Amino acid sequence: MISVIMPTYNCASTIRQAITSILRQSVTEFELLVLDDGSTDGTRSVVEAMDDPRIVYIPLPHIGFTAALNTGLSSARFEIIARMDADDLSLPHRFERQLEVLQRSPSNAIVSSWYAMVS
Repeated sequence: MISVIMPTYNCASTIRQAITSILRQSVTEFELLVLDDGSTDGTRSVVEAMDDPRIVYIPLPHIGFTAALNTGLSSARFEIIARMDADDLSLPHRFERQLEVLQRSPSNAIVSSWYAMVS
């Protein structure tokens, strides 16, 4: 139903929490594409230690953020794309609410949400 695209570069200290927030979504039909843009800090081992078949780890040479996103778009299996950064957290009903908006207004191409800074 949803392809979640998460580019990352040297985010070993935050990516576990970011991925966990996606895995805890009330909508469970998704794939999470983790696009590792040549990390050198152990990001790969953190991601690979997370045992969930919805996580797809894609190692890349250091090609840059935009190229990593484009790789994610070309690798996505589903029509609906969700963006997620490796140092962000999503509330458990994020996808559910965003899908509701898309279903109510099918002419909408983009759905966004509020955010809160957490330190």
